[in-house]
Order: sequence, then C-alpha cells, then structure tokens
Amino acid sequence: TDVLLTMLEHGGVGRLPRALKDAGAVEVSFETRRQPGILSVIAVTSPENVEGVEGLLRKELDFVARHPIPEQEVTFAKRLLHGSYVLDNETYSGQASSLGYYAAIDRWEFAADYLARVDAVTAEQVQQVARKYLNPEHTVAVILKPRTVPPVPPPKSGTE
Repeated sequence: TDVLLTMLEHGGVGRLPRALKDAGAVEVSFETRRQPGILSVIAVTSPENVEGVEGLLRKELDFVARHPIPEQEVTFAKRLLHGSYVLDNETYSGQASSLGYYAAIDRWEFAADYLARVDAVTAEQVQQVARKYLNPEHTVAVILKPRTVPPVPPPKSGTE
C-alpha cells in the first residue's frame, strides 16, 4: 500500500498531481492498522472545478487498478520511500516513533524490516493492492463546499 500511495501522490510528482495539473491539489493517505483500512483521496479545488477534478481522479484511479504498473514507476516509488524512511528515522526520536507505531499496529520488528519489505514489493503486488482498494464499486465521493454566509447587518443605532 505504501508503494501504491507513493506512486499516486508523493510530493507532487505522483500520478494524481500530474493528472490534475493546475485544477487542484491532492493528498492520498492510508492508515495502516491491524484490520483493513480506508484509502482516502482528498482533492482541493474551486467550486467550478469539482466535477472535472472528480472525473480526472476517478479516471486515473481506474486506470491504475486496471492496467499493469510499469516496473520503473514501482522502482521510483521505492526510492522515494527509502529516502523518506531514512530521513524520518535519522534521530533517536524518529526511531522511537517508528518502533512505537509499528509495535502498536503489529510488532516493533516491522520497523526494522520495513525497507527490506519495500524492496521485496513487486509491480504485480502493487497491482493487486490497487485492484483491492481502487475498486469503483466500493468508492464514496464526499464533496464539501463552503457554506454561503449571509451578510452581517450593520449595528443598530441607539436612535431607533
């Protein structure tokens, strides 16, 4: 899942930011836990672009789920994950955070094995995860729009 998320969004170089170009910003997340989790795609755009952005996102996610993922894209995502993991764990505090996080959801050794696990991921495994989590039959779109706030009436004067 980490490799897939990195391919989709990482640092503005992923598939989804490229698909949106200037139409909006996007963030992809998946909370690792003991039971299956939720993969979230959050896009921010102007009200007039909502339908277009949703269409672009659905099209790209469907493409990823249905087509083979190029090996060079998986390799690039793995390199990005390596870099961010090493930076996150270069301090004792970062290492303790990783160990504690993985101890809470699985076992602390997962933190020590993380990079080897990332290296072992294949394009086919990423494809399987994409099919599982990017299934259009299991998606929900939530659109939040700013509410229109009525103008504040001027204060009443004391002469009325």
